[in-house]
Amino acid sequence: MNDVESAVESFKSGLSCTQAIMTVYGVRYGLERATAMKVAAGFGGGMGRLGEVCGAVTGAIMVIGLKYGATTVDDAQAKERTHALVREFAAKFTARHHCLRCRELLGCDIRTVEGMQLAKDKGLFVTLCPKLVEDSALILEELLGPPPGGAAVRPAASPPPVAMGTTPMIDKSAKFTYSAGYATSCTNRSGRVDLSCVQSRHRPPGAVWIAARIRGFCGNTGTS
Repeated sequence: MNDVESAVESFKSGLSCTQAIMTVYGVRYGLERATAMKVAAGFGGGMGRLGEVCGAVTGAIMVIGLKYGATTVDDAQAKERTHALVREFAAKFTARHHCLRCRELLGCDIRTVEGMQLAKDKGLFVTLCPKLVEDSALILEELLGPPPGGAAVRPAASPPPVAMGTTPMIDKSAKFTYSAGYATSCTNRSGRVDLSCVQSRHRPPGAVWIAARIRGFCGNTGTS
């Protein structure tokens, strides 16, 4: 799973649009995840559900500042570069979605009970909003380039097929990544495996296996 996909999955798991961007890209540029969560907490729903600038946009603007923002009052060059990138981001986002304002993007005024219910009834938070997060992340990737110390983010390669009847074992150092109660990847000493089409719900700590389809085969992946 690359960073764009991680941001989308973070939103789908229950984070706000701003938190989804910041917990991936804010962390990339030096924030602790808990700090990113707190900094972004008030910006969802167009800033506290005011329906103003989309939270995925404000999150991206903060990320631009984290990478390029001035750290001294006399750094005019950094200030101008940051402002220029913010304008470029806004132009690219607007080209895709016609505006930056949450309630205009949704077509619902979520400041009101009726407007919030309408957005829910239309399923906008599960159809439109993930796309806004995705496009914000894609634009950030385009503007900011490769992550520090690494190459440009690419989707993980598919794992090799699992032979029928085998049960791959993962050592006790294995760590699973979850989204919306499902495991999405597993990392151990041997590397990382993306888990798609997960067949079972998240189990409490200590659970010995999860079922996942890997290239069409539903195999068992577990701890010893």
